[in-house]
Amino acid sequence: MGDKNSKELKEIMNGKEMMKRRQLYVAGKFVGIRESQEKTMSDLLVYFRSRVTKKSAALHKLEHLSKCVARGITKLSEFKKLLNVKESDWNSPVILHTSLERGWDVVTHVFHTDENLFIDRVFRPTQSHAVPRAQVHIKGKKSNITARIYPNYKNSYPSNDIRIPAENWVNTPCFHVWIDD
Repeated sequence: MGDKNSKELKEIMNGKEMMKRRQLYVAGKFVGIRESQEKTMSDLLVYFRSRVTKKSAALHKLEHLSKCVARGITKLSEFKKLLNVKESDWNSPVILHTSLERGWDVVTHVFHTDENLFIDRVFRPTQSHAVPRAQVHIKGKKSNITARIYPNYKNSYPSNDIRIPAENWVNTPCFHVWIDD
């Protein structure tokens, strides 16, 4: 997102606040964890808004990421390999979705190969009992398909016989991409 070596993004997602949450959990100070999560998401929203503008064209790598995920290409090595390859030349896997009524359906909600994507929304949802996560929604101009990009944290590895649940955001930050038609 225009952040050289993603240094600023790494600090927001994997820096002092994440370490603080780990320390708070071990100390049993759970109220402070939510405050730290709120700060992380506020900082992330500011970061997103400083780099992308609503209704503007999606940055090349964000557009590429969105199109790759929509076609079932999710490995970093494949993502990088296809970065400068025409989309019509990609060898995409078949994605199947199961339905109790119809059995197996081929997933068809992918972006058109020749369409441009734009930033539809940069926001934090207001509803939720959990901490609302900063999100970027990227939409296809022709297909109307949306890629929702949002942060996630995975479970921590046990340390000193303590495994901290993922909801405390103490380990392995990443981004998920959800494709909606």
